[in-house]
Amino acid sequence: MDTINNRLSDNDYHVKFTEEPVDVEWDDFLRNTDGGHHVQTSMWGRIKTYQGWNAKRFILLNNKNKIIGGGQMLERKYPLIGKIAYFTKGPIIQPGYDELTDLLMESIIKTCRERAIRYLLIQPANNGADLEKSLPKYGFNKSILLKVGPVASFTIDLKQDLDTLFSNILRKRRTNIRNSEKEGISIYEGKGSDLDEFYALHKATSIRQGFSPYPLDYYQLMWETLSPGGHIHLIFVKHEDIVISASMVIAFGKTILIKIVGWSGEYPRLHPNDTLIWQTIKWGQLHGYEIFDMEGINLDIAKALIETNKFPEKDLHTPAFHKYSYGGKVVLYPEPYDMFFNPVIHWIYKRILVPLIKSQPKLMYFMIGQLRIG
Repeated sequence: MDTINNRLSDNDYHVKFTEEPVDVEWDDFLRNTDGGHHVQTSMWGRIKTYQGWNAKRFILLNNKNKIIGGGQMLERKYPLIGKIAYFTKGPIIQPGYDELTDLLMESIIKTCRERAIRYLLIQPANNGADLEKSLPKYGFNKSILLKVGPVASFTIDLKQDLDTLFSNILRKRRTNIRNSEKEGISIYEGKGSDLDEFYALHKATSIRQGFSPYPLDYYQLMWETLSPGGHIHLIFVKHEDIVISASMVIAFGKTILIKIVGWSGEYPRLHPNDTLIWQTIKWGQLHGYEIFDMEGINLDIAKALIETNKFPEKDLHTPAFHKYSYGGKVVLYPEPYDMFFNPVIHWIYKRILVPLIKSQPKLMYFMIGQLRIG
C-alpha cells in the first residue's frame, strides 16, 4: 500500500493506492455518493478477476482519512501488448472538491507509469462531465479503440406513483402488459438456487441472438459476491407453472438496472418480457429505489432524440426503441478517453490504427470481444 502526498495543499489531502480485494469503506462511499456505480466497487473488482482483471484503487482522503473521492482501475497483462488498464464510471469526487482533480489524476498517471502500464482508458462517472472535459489536459483523447460502458441511456424516475409510471409507457406496450396479465402471466423473485434456471433462459437467448454467454460459474460468482449486500436479484416470469423469462437485476445506491435477461422463446404472443420490465419497475419502486437505468442505447439515436424530441423513424425496430417505449428520459453519460504512455505507440495509434478502425468497425467489436472489457 503506497501513499502519494499532495504537494500543493500542505498535505491536507492525499491519495492512497491499494490492491486490497475487499474494501467495504470504499464500497459504502460509492453507495452513498451521487454518481457512485456498482462497477466501481471492490465487489465488482472481485467479479472481474474471473476474466483475468485485477482491481487497483486510488482513494482520495482528507487529513482525517475520510474518503473524498477516488477510482477503481482494472489492470491486466496481455502477451506482446503488455499491461493495459481502465476505469469504468470513475474516478469520482464528491461535490465541492473539484479542485482536487489534479491531485487525483496526477497520482493515477504517475502510478500507471511506475507500473509500466502501456494503455489507460477512463470513462468518468455518469455525473462526471467536468472530469470528461478536463481529460485532454492530462494527455487523453476521446477513445475510438474501446468502449467500456454505456454512454447514453433511458432512466425512469421511480419516485413517481405507479399510475403515472404506467401511463408513461407507450400505449401498445401497456396493452401487451394488460393482456399478458389477463392470460395468467405472473412473476416471482428467485434465489441463488434458481441460477441454473435463469442460466438456461439466458443461454436460450444467446442461441437465438448469436452471442456467447459467460459460463454459469461466472453468474454464480456474481451472486455470491453481490447478494450478501442485497445488490443482486432474480425476477422470473411464468405462465401457469412454466417459467418463460427472467432478469438479473443489479441494485446499488438509489439505482436499479437489468444486467441480463433470459427468455426461452416460448409464448411470444404473451409478451413476457414487456411484463418482466414493468414488474421490475414496480419492484424497484416498492423497495425504495429512485432510478431505473435502462443501461445503454445507441449514442446517435440518443442525440437525435434530444435534438428533435422525436424517436428516429428509421430506428423503430431497434432495442433502443423498446427501451424508449417505457417512458424514460434520455440521458447522455461521459464518453471514454484513452492514452498510450509510449509516445511512438501513441503516434501509431492516432495516425494508423484510428483510421483503420474507422474504416473497419467490426475490428473494434472483435477487439472488445477478445479483451472482455466491461
